[in-house]
Amino acid sequence: MKRALVIVAFVVGTPVASAFSQTTVSYSASVTSANGADAAVFTAGSGLNFSYTLNPGVADTNGDPSAGVFPNAVLSLSLSFPGLGVSATAGAAGPAQTFDNFVDTGGSWSDQVFIIGGPISSASLLAGAAIESVEVDFLSGFLVPPNEPLLLTSDALPLAHLSGAEDFVIFHTAHGDTFVHFQAAAAPVVHVTANGQDDLVVLAPGDPLDVKIGFDAGPSGVVNPAQVYVGVLTPFPPFVFWRNQSGNFVSSATPTILYTGALPSFPLTTLVSLPDSAVLPVGSYYWFMIVDDDNNGVLDGKFHDFVQTIVSPPTP
Repeated sequence: MKRALVIVAFVVGTPVASAFSQTTVSYSASVTSANGADAAVFTAGSGLNFSYTLNPGVADTNGDPSAGVFPNAVLSLSLSFPGLGVSATAGAAGPAQTFDNFVDTGGSWSDQVFIIGGPISSASLLAGAAIESVEVDFLSGFLVPPNEPLLLTSDALPLAHLSGAEDFVIFHTAHGDTFVHFQAAAAPVVHVTANGQDDLVVLAPGDPLDVKIGFDAGPSGVVNPAQVYVGVLTPFPPFVFWRNQSGNFVSSATPTILYTGALPSFPLTTLVSLPDSAVLPVGSYYWFMIVDDDNNGVLDGKFHDFVQTIVSPPTP
């Protein structure tokens, strides 16, 4: 599970730390239905924009490997229904909860994610009542084993876009709870793998290393404009090396832009291929790719992914 983002942030300094020490996930969606106290306010087809910022450094306080509890991990949660005049922003800090392969009393299982906003910092009224709290929930389908839900692969705090079988916003006011169900548009996704794995790979002497990067631009097929950064965090000084346009990994006091322009989807493509990983010094490496949807020359960390590889010492 990808909980090592906070380590990356700690080591590499301000420019990359700002991208990894917190993660903002943004969505454009449309309302499919609503139920509850003020459901009549929301009509199918209405637009919804929302985003939340998570702190990847918050530890899971629940020892159950299939259920995660992350106190104060939600640094902000902002929702807006532009055509309906309804909006709300929650500040720091609310909890997040995850359930991976959660088995219900009927024997079916599902994946579930709850993003719960902190205290409301600003909001419109909802049917004349003050919005007291907001929450966004993502639920997979409830499946019967051996069919397995795929919304989550672990109980770790999810830092990428989510799309469940049932996704909804919960507003609480003095009138009660209102559930607004929505369908989110697919967002761009960055992929980084090592030896076909997307999490942690431990390499013994003699093991090969094949790091690949890929990009899914979403329904449009292209992100324009875009800025791409690719690099590796190493166990030796100066620690961070950026891939430049000549195809070399170089150290730099500021992030090095690999590419600027329209970025279409592309399949997993080899970034580094070593027949024997033992040519690398022993230690932990984080290979990362970051894509921003602008061309302002500033690393924002809008879409990113990484994979950790550990080069093991020779056996005595």
